[in-house]
Amino acid sequence: MAAEFPASGRSVSVCLAAAAAAVAVGLAGGVARGDVRTFAPVADNTIFRNAFSPDSLLSSGSGDGIYTGRTLSHADYRQRGLVRFDLSVIPCGATVTRAQLTMYMERGPSAQPPTPVRLHRLLGAWGEGASVSFGGAGSESLAGDANWLERQSPGVMWTAPGGDYVATSSATASVSISPGAVTWASNPAMIADVTGWISNPSSNNGWIIINNEVNQGTARKFGSRESTTASHRPALLVEYTLPLALGITQQPAAVTICPGGRAPMSVTAQGGGTLSYTWQVETAPGVWMPLGGEPAPYVCQGGGAGVASALPRGAASVQVAVTGCAAVSSYRVRVIVSSACGSVTSQPAAVTVAAGCSLADVAGTVPAGSGSTCGDGTVDGTDFIAFINSFGIGDAATDPVADVAGGGADGLQPDGTIDGSDFIAFINAFALGC
Repeated sequence: MAAEFPASGRSVSVCLAAAAAAVAVGLAGGVARGDVRTFAPVADNTIFRNAFSPDSLLSSGSGDGIYTGRTLSHADYRQRGLVRFDLSVIPCGATVTRAQLTMYMERGPSAQPPTPVRLHRLLGAWGEGASVSFGGAGSESLAGDANWLERQSPGVMWTAPGGDYVATSSATASVSISPGAVTWASNPAMIADVTGWISNPSSNNGWIIINNEVNQGTARKFGSRESTTASHRPALLVEYTLPLALGITQQPAAVTICPGGRAPMSVTAQGGGTLSYTWQVETAPGVWMPLGGEPAPYVCQGGGAGVASALPRGAASVQVAVTGCAAVSSYRVRVIVSSACGSVTSQPAAVTVAAGCSLADVAGTVPAGSGSTCGDGTVDGTDFIAFINSFGIGDAATDPVADVAGGGADGLQPDGTIDGSDFIAFINAFALGC
């Protein structure tokens, strides 16, 4: 037997490959397909507390039973079961809709009432060794075994004797003394446990099974994964919906802007879970700088220093600004889209800085499909109306047309804020017709 069964891990690339393969065979027209799997344990054990010898290190890592509860024959002899399942075949980002555990109760004290048996999510990795208990008294722990004091023998201790687990139970089942299958029915807490183990495999330490330890005679023996009867072994049923594969469905498009202007950029992506967006600007061929909401120092490709930003920060649609680089006629922008399952990078989009755009020339006719935010080469009423409308909104991230001043060495570059400096600069430039 292995000395310890730490929570299963997998790389992002494997997670993405599994998700992509599942989507390839299971999706049509973007609709996710459901799946149901039943898992056998990859580890189980029983830890025992002997009231007459509380420092005894007792386990049953390879025995055919999982024991839980308090025995009838001794005043305070407690048993707790441990069980864990490897869920790594479920694609990252899957939505769990049902999770239920079934175990087979083989034996309990005669003439005893039903007892509530609880599942609690474990908070630490634990081991399954070669110890075998031929009954509910336990056997001396061997290398790798968990016991009442150690999560792995020898010497790797629980924080608290009896195991480290979430105080609130995930599920409870009433268990009589009649042999038969016992099911902990699916509920939001069990679904949350399984979902967490799928999205963060390192946290998958399984459940500890705790019975009524107040009253004597509550002990129960369940079949373990080593049971010679296959139907007596624990089984975890998980029903889930396959996630959409993480990917970009619409790439950022090239645009033309005025000197010092903002480049509108957007991306459309899909994938399971919450998506985040990190925009980047190229500072040298193949060298990319992440853009935040606040202007950050930028090394101009033509030499010199400027500042760059993307507003609003972390959004799918942003306004990118690179200012202070007088010699730059173009630059490239891309975005990294990330989820809990990995990340994907967009194709670079070119931003062309047009020559001859005056400060007050903010509107008018532009070449069809150019994406230009420059004007039409003429300062007239259309520019005034466009500026006043944008100034009234007062939000450079939403409508940057009126953000024409306040930044740069000369104060005549956008600064990400629409205020009085923009109004004065525009009116002065408009009066001069340039």
